[in-house]
Amino acid sequence: MSSGLKGLLGGSRRKAELSSSSEFWALRDVSFSLEEGTRLGIIGRNGAGKSTLLKLLSRITEPSAGRIRIFGRTASLLEIGTGFHPELTGRENIFLNGALLGMAREEVRRKLDQIVAFAEIEEFLDEPVKHYSSGMYVRLGFAIAAHVDPQILILDEVLAVGDLQFQRKCFGKMEELGQAARSVIFVSHDLAAVSSLCNRCIVLDSGRLVYDGPTSQGIIRYYEQNPLARNTLELAGRAIGDADARLIAAEVVDEAGRPVVESAVSSPVRVRMRYWQSGKLGAPAVPNFHFYRTDGVCAFVTVPTEMAQGERGDYLAEVTIPGDFLNEGVYTIGIALTTFLRGHLNTHFYERGALVLNVRDPREAGGLRDGIGYAGDFPGVVRPHFAWTVSRAKE
Repeated sequence: MSSGLKGLLGGSRRKAELSSSSEFWALRDVSFSLEEGTRLGIIGRNGAGKSTLLKLLSRITEPSAGRIRIFGRTASLLEIGTGFHPELTGRENIFLNGALLGMAREEVRRKLDQIVAFAEIEEFLDEPVKHYSSGMYVRLGFAIAAHVDPQILILDEVLAVGDLQFQRKCFGKMEELGQAARSVIFVSHDLAAVSSLCNRCIVLDSGRLVYDGPTSQGIIRYYEQNPLARNTLELAGRAIGDADARLIAAEVVDEAGRPVVESAVSSPVRVRMRYWQSGKLGAPAVPNFHFYRTDGVCAFVTVPTEMAQGERGDYLAEVTIPGDFLNEGVYTIGIALTTFLRGHLNTHFYERGALVLNVRDPREAGGLRDGIGYAGDFPGVVRPHFAWTVSRAKE
């Protein structure tokens, strides 16, 4: 059976509490179709309507107007623990969740070992899930949803709860589904993940669809509409890190120290983070920044050659990216703090896609393009301005 999704949402609305006569439309006039094998990313700032759209597509909420047509089995993972009964064991919840997603009991039994192995919960399979951590909930929920052989897999920001290794495992599974002509709908603020996974994206703004097309251009469109987005890391009460080290803040600034989200190819920028450490790490703390292109390619990772002393307290780490180094395009920046102790690498925190930098080429006089007269795209991650000499060869 071919799978797909076609929809025209006249809208989904909620009445505002401040006035009985006023209404708030979470979505309005959103229309798109999804062909089988498409990995669709949905991006937009908070309040744009992303989660509402997923609830409509998952049939949790009915649209106030418009219609949605879905062909094929759909599996959704929108919130931690959705569909789980806390008093039942992991094994029992697999059968319960499988039934809710339309699987026959025999089908669940055949795939039980695959689900358990993917979720990595063998040791806790027969424990009540009320004792599970949030990460275990996510691993089990995703494993079930991905193994029901869905024609359409719908995922919200919930994967951000999982650790980095499991996130990579999930992205690999989603790519596998896409190659098998299954469709994936993925909402995330992690634009590096969206760009590496999704071959198409839509941008929502104030409940309306403002872009639908290739992912790389969609990310640029998002940042054009939100010029101050993600040039500073706003934790909003989240604790990023462990008992020994925590991230406090991070930002991208220009030469004058002003936060920026965009920089000319020829201009240097500084990336910095502030973090706290307990003084009990047992090895030097190594701050590091990970630069990714919108297609998911890692441009480079930079670390300091000299680390600060390991006393308890707050620290500020900063690196300068010189001008005429990065090629034009959008880069997301991951922020991490690691230690290397007794042959083992410990990651105390890693915030993937925490910051963004749009490197643009203003085509100014005296620049590289002005010198050679070339107006097309330059391939590659970097575009260094090396010292050249060109002269007539001696006969």
